[in-house]
Amino acid sequence: MMPYARAYLAVIVVLQFLSQGADAQPYSTGVDILTSGISPNPVEPGSDLTLTVRLTNQADFETVIDRLNVIASRPFVFKSSQLPLDNIRICRGCSYTRTLYFTMDPEAVSGTYSLTLVAASGDFSVPHVVEVKVVGKPNLGIEVLGGSRLDSIAPNDRFNVTLAVKNRGSGIAKEIAISPVSKDFIPLGSGSFFTDSLAPGGIRLVTVDFLVSPNLKADSYTIPLVIAYKGETGDSLSSNSSIGVKVINSGRLDIQSVKIASAGGETAIYEGAPFLAIVRIENIGYGDVTSIAAELNCPFGRKKSFLGKLEKEEDAPVVFDMKAARSGKYECLMNISYSNDMGELRLSGKIDIEIERKGIDAVLVLLAVMIAAAFLALFFRKRMEKGSQK
Repeated sequence: MMPYARAYLAVIVVLQFLSQGADAQPYSTGVDILTSGISPNPVEPGSDLTLTVRLTNQADFETVIDRLNVIASRPFVFKSSQLPLDNIRICRGCSYTRTLYFTMDPEAVSGTYSLTLVAASGDFSVPHVVEVKVVGKPNLGIEVLGGSRLDSIAPNDRFNVTLAVKNRGSGIAKEIAISPVSKDFIPLGSGSFFTDSLAPGGIRLVTVDFLVSPNLKADSYTIPLVIAYKGETGDSLSSNSSIGVKVINSGRLDIQSVKIASAGGETAIYEGAPFLAIVRIENIGYGDVTSIAAELNCPFGRKKSFLGKLEKEEDAPVVFDMKAARSGKYECLMNISYSNDMGELRLSGKIDIEIERKGIDAVLVLLAVMIAAAFLALFFRKRMEKGSQK
């Protein structure tokens, strides 16, 4: 082979080597990835997130990105890209942007989360970590755990109820105030009940004491509750809840007065003569009473009387027709049974009754008066007859 031929062959080999090196240049590490925009930032759970990245070729030659990989886990849900993410050719000193679209998990809680972008070409890769701040929104609710007789509350009564305040949202709730709003169920104390901050999924127990209005009628009621609180960014939030209660009739009877009177109008009660025992009863409780039955039990006899119903602050007489065969001082027992929504109740009391005996002197006086009246009538009759004879 001629010397110039050998030189030519050497040049060809060098050119081929340089050509192979030029072909390898697109797979260099001269690519930078920068975050040029995050919107919104911070982002709320359940919202859409837009991420804009800039790819810059710092090399002195054109380079190719085989694939821009998005490595994201919960709470990021990758949706799409504005432009393709593969076979991205970038000229020397040029920059290209790609806009990526995500949806945040609705159940994500507040915190800072990371996702990674990897520009991969051939045997090399360039990673880029993006941090996104998530600010959740609290959502408070109340569950009634129980209390004292919530299904049998009486007017003018006091009761308490235990509430579980729950944060079902994704952010921290602060400055929590619970305020019952009712003119019929009055909270005891300041009127509002406060608790500490509450993290997502947290629970706080609050006990509230109430006084029931004395004017309520028996029925089912709800006590509205307003829960006011602040989110992590200081925004004011509120939610509503309620407590269900049942107000019952709690009427209560008492003996207002007792009157003993002769059936014939005499000033005294005599043996063998009928008389009336009039017992006036009144409803001094809250609500109606029903099924009223009264019994007067005396040594000389027993009588019963019935009433149907007495409403709140109503009164009525119970009348017993009695007779005692013998005189004396007697102690009688009064028993009253009645019902309200709490069940059957009883009332007892003692009544003293004095029976007098008609004395002999009184009979003789009455007989003397009758005889005197007869003599006077006969005397005036004879005088009238003598006067007429003259």
